[in-house]
Amino acid sequence: MNSESQALDEADEDSTLHLELRKVATHIVDSEHKSAPESEEGYPLIKTSDLEDGRIDFQNIARVEEDIYQDWTNRLTPKPGDIILTREAPVGRVGLVPNGKKVCLGQRTVLIRADSKEVDEQYLRYLLLSDNIQNRLHSLSTGSTVDHLNLEDLRSFKLPELPSLETQKKIGDSLKDFDEKIQINRKINKISQNIIQTRFNHNFDKFNPNTGQDDIDESQLPKEWESGKLGDFMNKIIERVDPTEKPELMPYLSLKHMSKGSISLDEWGYAKESKSTKYEFKEGQILFGRLRPYFCKVGVAPTDGVCSTDIQVIEPGEGEFWREFLLCQLTNSQFIDYCDRVSTGTRMPRVGWDDMCDYTIPVPPINKVQEFSEEIRPYIDLIINNIYESNRLQKSRNLLLEEFMSRNTNISNFKMEDRN
Repeated sequence: MNSESQALDEADEDSTLHLELRKVATHIVDSEHKSAPESEEGYPLIKTSDLEDGRIDFQNIARVEEDIYQDWTNRLTPKPGDIILTREAPVGRVGLVPNGKKVCLGQRTVLIRADSKEVDEQYLRYLLLSDNIQNRLHSLSTGSTVDHLNLEDLRSFKLPELPSLETQKKIGDSLKDFDEKIQINRKINKISQNIIQTRFNHNFDKFNPNTGQDDIDESQLPKEWESGKLGDFMNKIIERVDPTEKPELMPYLSLKHMSKGSISLDEWGYAKESKSTKYEFKEGQILFGRLRPYFCKVGVAPTDGVCSTDIQVIEPGEGEFWREFLLCQLTNSQFIDYCDRVSTGTRMPRVGWDDMCDYTIPVPPINKVQEFSEEIRPYIDLIINNIYESNRLQKSRNLLLEEFMSRNTNISNFKMEDRN
């Protein structure tokens, strides 16, 4: 494209921009420019890493005590319906404060309170998530080491002409339906995971007096049980690949895509985003985060893909029916504590494969393992099916978002079931 054509395109785009963000918001308030002291309990502290795809992930949220909450909200107390946007590391992530939540802004975030007379809060959330807005936010960000969005640039940021409030609400509610179904799937997966761990504890873990490499007194075990090593039941898979040689849309998993305490891997990037050598994994294999403090990040691969070399790919070594047993052993709190103790490295401690294999476990008879696998496998299948459905819903929502924001879809003709 020549410079004259580019200038004309930019002029056409500028002509569609009408309102500054401050004109449709009652407040645009910066966060404190320092880290908040954290505690085990208290109010959720929303960090940039907790904002993903228009929502706030509360699963592994940090917290602050009452006095810190009061200090950090003295500029403006966040309320349900407020939008939180990141202006650094990275720029442009968005989340909406849900009903029933009192939250505190973490560093490098901004609170935006929509003016209900001008814009629907849900519509504004999705407008900020649209490709056009995201690209322009990133183009505004500056910084020698880290991209940074100035608060004044955000306040004067121009938005396209808004449809009527009635149309905004219809669009916002329609897009929200997708997100709510995705959240339902995540809740079902969490419940399924709790059932899996509860059944494991009932069948096997109550017989585990072990806290590490110590031998187990077999006289204390049920009949036909014995002592063994975790390494007897798992194989390490190291298939190194160059992600640039894989299809661009092949899923890529890093530790940031794996949720703590969850075996449900429902978020991933793509191979095109990664350059260095990675491990290849297959659907159904177990992925284990080797890097402290991510030992509790364990999951079943829902699809084929590539992953960070900080994630160990594992298969059962004694037959497929050991997979569910092995998965529960790797997510067991005693094993996580053990990994923490034996990990090595001053800056980024990792647990070695040999140490993982040397962990002593009580080994049940094969028929007990097979019964457990048959009982639990349907829950694993349900989790994976929900992940696939959520992924399809996510893609449909994003496509519809761009159609709505470009005015290519008539909201009056839209039904969510048409997109499922």
